[in-house]
Amino acid sequence: MSSDPAASATSGTPQGDAPACPALAAEIRACTLCADRFAATATAHAPRPVVWFRSQARILIAGQAPGARVHQSGKPFTDPSGDRLRHWLGLGEGEFYDQTRVAIVPMAFCFPGYDARNADLPPPAPMDAARRDAIVRTFTHGPRTHEAAAVAVEAYL
Repeated sequence: MSSDPAASATSGTPQGDAPACPALAAEIRACTLCADRFAATATAHAPRPVVWFRSQARILIAGQAPGARVHQSGKPFTDPSGDRLRHWLGLGEGEFYDQTRVAIVPMAFCFPGYDARNADLPPPAPMDAARRDAIVRTFTHGPRTHEAAAVAVEAYL
């Protein structure tokens, strides 16, 4: 069992969870396809996919990609943008991080890194589209989608 908080939060199969959901979460969490790309960035970091969903979720937050703070914590929206988002949604941390209520499915599951000027790099283009589609198909309820980034709006609408 991993000591990674994101990994332990999605481990096991909660009652009513789609059978493919835990396996899909584990597959995404184990991905290292971008290791060379991330190692070549100014941050020279290893992949750490941030996975946060369960099939029972009724709200889907579609974001861009994890930032450096989220990469460190392994938990989505653990930064000022998360504070604003929770405030806008009227959700406390307990409700927001309850994966049976809220799924957070970004355009890319890993922090893409910074360039030499310390600016955010874009996430790998089509990298996670098939995985995002597979996640959405696991939902047992048609979740309400809230897009937290313009790129997410284009992908989901």
